[in-house]
Amino acid sequence: MLKYYLAFNRSQYLGALRIRQILNYFGDIKQAWESEKSGYIRCGLPESIVNKFWREKKNIDPDHEIELLEKYNLKAVCLDDEDYPSNLKELSDSPVVFYYKGILSSDYDNWSISIVGTRKITPYGRQATRSIVEGLLQYNITIVSGLALGVDGYAHRVCVEKHKRTIAVLGSGLDKIYPSSHTRLAEKIIEEGGLIMSEFAPGIPGYKSNFPYRNRVIAGFSKAVAVIEADTSSGSLITAKAALEYGRDVFALPGSIFSSQSRGTNLLIRQGAIPLTSYEDIIEYLNIKRVSLHRQAREVIPDNEQEAVVIDVLRNENSLHVDDIARKTNLPVNEINSLLISMQLKGKIVNTSGMYYALNR
Repeated sequence: MLKYYLAFNRSQYLGALRIRQILNYFGDIKQAWESEKSGYIRCGLPESIVNKFWREKKNIDPDHEIELLEKYNLKAVCLDDEDYPSNLKELSDSPVVFYYKGILSSDYDNWSISIVGTRKITPYGRQATRSIVEGLLQYNITIVSGLALGVDGYAHRVCVEKHKRTIAVLGSGLDKIYPSSHTRLAEKIIEEGGLIMSEFAPGIPGYKSNFPYRNRVIAGFSKAVAVIEADTSSGSLITAKAALEYGRDVFALPGSIFSSQSRGTNLLIRQGAIPLTSYEDIIEYLNIKRVSLHRQAREVIPDNEQEAVVIDVLRNENSLHVDDIARKTNLPVNEINSLLISMQLKGKIVNTSGMYYALNR
């Protein structure tokens, strides 16, 4: 069914809300794709949009969309999948499908913080970004940002330097990183166990019109958004506005009244955003210390070296087939089988389906 989600997502005329409208009417994604033109009109789409989509649809091949995943070594997750991030799933306009490279890790990403700000970062902004990000990383918080120049890219770099997980949400297809100067940074994010993701199909450039959609994903993915530096015309204020609409907390870094890069953050504070003077403001306001302690209590402790190897392999995976576990651990399959059964009986891992196993988080 994934190929039909990808096919609908390829359309330039059907955003997330319209695709959801189609799904709600037909109840089945394949049936929706194969519907006659009249079916789309009956579901309530404007006839002008249906006409444009119908002409466009003739040039969209669902099978080709799957081939593109393989060509660019991408994965995709749709709204109905268990792996779809729970913070995003609760939103009314979240992407019905997104593409990604790296690791989906809902256990940690449920408690992520978005760090955003100006592309024209100042020395003050750099110092503040580093201090806040490094402080949050102490609590195993996942940092989410947009891979843009300035604050976004710098927040990602701090995470990579510290060998910590971070998530980059792009406003273009993942086949060509935008901006191109951050291609290596995107690779490092993946190498460090992070994730790059986009709702835009391969081949879609970083159009200016894409970024408000990207910003809403950044806002919805996290428990809170922290705006480091921003002018009043900055896209970061769009992210903050989306965060408030989603019921997320917004923090803003106070700045000099003489700095153009602090006009937006000072405005946010005047409008009710929480002043951000230290990473501890976020930790205390969201009670993250309690969450961190809960995670520590749930850490899976190995009884021997073999269990430690298996736990290390499964730590950043949603689930793995027994053959993949054997390959990654370099342990014989027959030995792996008995080891997995033993670990399952101890409650350290769970059998997710068939021969697939995951950590019992």
